Amino acid sequence: MAASDDLGGPIVSDTWVTSQKAVNAFKAFCLDQGWVFTETPEQTDFGKDGYLDFSKEGRLTGQCIALQIKGGVSFHRHGSYVIPADRRRRKFWSESSVPVFGIVWDPADGGLYWTDLTGTLRHEGIAATLQIPATNRVDAGNIEDFLDAMWRATSGPAVALVFGSDDADLQDGAAYDCFGLGRANPAYLVLLRRVMFGLQPSALDQAIKVLNYCSHNGDNSYRARWMSEANRTAVRRHFIWGIDEAIELLDRVPDEEGFERGSFSSCIYWLIVGPHLSDSSHYVKLAEDATLRAAATGREHAAKWGLVLRVYWAGGEGPQVFDRLLKAQPSLRHSDLIGLIAQDLTDHGYIAL
Repeated sequence: MAASDDLGGPIVSDTWVTSQKAVNAFKAFCLDQGWVFTETPEQTDFGKDGYLDFSKEGRLTGQCIALQIKGGVSFHRHGSYVIPADRRRRKFWSESSVPVFGIVWDPADGGLYWTDLTGTLRHEGIAATLQIPATNRVDAGNIEDFLDAMWRATSGPAVALVFGSDDADLQDGAAYDCFGLGRANPAYLVLLRRVMFGLQPSALDQAIKVLNYCSHNGDNSYRARWMSEANRTAVRRHFIWGIDEAIELLDRVPDEEGFERGSFSSCIYWLIVGPHLSDSSHYVKLAEDATLRAAATGREHAAKWGLVLRVYWAGGEGPQVFDRLLKAQPSLRHSDLIGLIAQDLTDHGYIAL
């Protein structure tokens, strides 16, 4: 969004302001139609600014597309509009599990112009010009062509087929597409939970972030606007983890974060808690079992973060639990966190995250 100069804080660029105006214009249009536009909740490099769920007579239809939204007069070329993109982005749009449409907002006339990016690239090739004719103005009563294109596009390949690819970028995108599709149909998120540990590491991280929106994470204010509590509960009941799955989750904790509130690692924390918020015995036992197995099998990174969780959840009984686990699995003593944990327990009788 911004750069800094010597005079003070970050610079709010004209480009950023125009892009936000474009997104806001499209949001307002969708609201007028009774459609649900969900902006992606964080910066991503997927080339998808949000997801659009269509409705008919007040009910979601299940049709969903992703949007790449541009704004500014620079996209206006000789009576039409062009969306520039490099080959990597074009390949991603072409193979996306959810069809990607392009929207250009022209500040000169306030118009919103559309094209089916995925369809164009699939039919005309990866080098196709991503051109939008001026007749493709969706906000000027010419909505039927847009709806027809949407209906054709949403009969494309399933997310499950993309998860079968070995391409990490495609897997990343498919994991995030489950976020967009999951609002209307939580089965997409259940699918993501079932396949997540077979994905490439970067896609597993995306799955963790997406599934966190169905967790008990109280910091996740976005969730209430994204999905009903009934659907979130339907997904969350699948957060029952095997010991090896818990080890895989713990192995993704970055050392620089620990379990800091609001961090990626906090997503892992709340996934491990699972559906059992009011009964800690389930996730406490899981953390202990995962810690001991990880230590016994040489998974030192997962073992140390499992130990942190188990001792933290022990509260005032932390010193006893700490001593017991070290006796059960002496290799835990080699962790680079042992000294810090021991010092906190000596000073306070418990540890904090």
